[in-house]
Order: sequence, then structure tokens, then C-alpha cells
Amino acid sequence: MKPLTPTEHRGFRELFLSLGAMQEHWNDLSGRIHNGEVSEALRFGTHRAGGLLRELKPVTALYGVYGGPRARTVGRIAALAQGWLRDSFLDQSQAARTAIMHASHVAVLLAYLATAAEHRRDTERARLFRTWEGRFDDLAAKVRAAVCTMTGDAEATQPVRDGPVGRVAEQLASVAGNIIEAADQRVAGERAESR
Repeated sequence: MKPLTPTEHRGFRELFLSLGAMQEHWNDLSGRIHNGEVSEALRFGTHRAGGLLRELKPVTALYGVYGGPRARTVGRIAALAQGWLRDSFLDQSQAARTAIMHASHVAVLLAYLATAAEHRRDTERARLFRTWEGRFDDLAAKVRAAVCTMTGDAEATQPVRDGPVGRVAEQLASVAGNIIEAADQRVAGERAESR
């Protein structure tokens, strides 16, 4: 068995971290989104990420790469940052739309690792990664379709976080958006006058 290249080694570590963050973040978000279809798709995604983690561990252990407690802790920290620092400033539809990036990122990582395995002529690993790449592409499409059902949902623009933190974050995001929009309108007006 040929050893991993440095880029593969780094890719595996990134994959473990990304899957851990995705599981934590999507699990938390699924309980905060009031649209049942979106919540169900996010919960399905957490199970899919867990399935890949279980299948990856014996494969990567052969190369001395482990998705152990430290990787899971870093994944939890990343998910916490996304959940509290970013999602608090988003409404439910925005948070659900940005969550899709997790699945897309994992699919890209899997495609990258599959290509690297093909270069090493490791067809078994390449086939495994291609299979999971397709599953995560399908997952991103499933969540995207569910998120699109939110367009007629009155709660889609409600904050992700209930309570005072969510209300303050929503107000700050709204004020920032209004300031940016006013600045853009002023610039557009100045350009129109100069013509």
C-alpha cells in the first residue's frame, strides 16, 4: 500500500473536522428551523455524516490518520462558532441555505481525495470516495429542495435563535443591511448624476 501524500493527509484531517462540524451544526439547526421538511433533511444529513465517519475510520487508520476525540472537539468548536456567531444573525431560511455549504464542501473534499487515490492507483479507496461524493451531492440537492419550500413559509424570516439574543442579533443584522443598502443607493444616485 502506497503512503498518503501530504495533501491527502491534510485532506483527511479536514474531512474529519468538516464532518464533525456538520453533524453538530446540522443537528442543532434542525431543532431551530420551524419548517418540517428542512428539519428532516438536516437530521438526515447528520446521519449521513455519521455514516461516512464510521466508514472512514478504519480506512484512514491504515494510514495513521484518526478522527479521534480531538478532531471531534475541534469540529464541535467550529459548529458552535457557526451556530452562535453566524446563525444568530440569520433568519431561518438564510441559516438553512448557508448550511448547504457543509454538504457541498464535503462532496468537494471527497472528489479531491478520490482523485488523489486514483493517482496512487488505489481504486478501492477512489471508488469509496466517489460513492460518498455522490451521496453528499445528493444530500446538498435534497436540502436545497427542502429549503425552497420555505419561500411561502411565514416563519422563514424569523430568527434562528429564540429569545433576547436572537432578537438583538436580528436587529443588528437589519440595521447593518439598511446602512449598506442606503450607501449603495447613494453611490448609484451619484453615478447617475455624473452621467
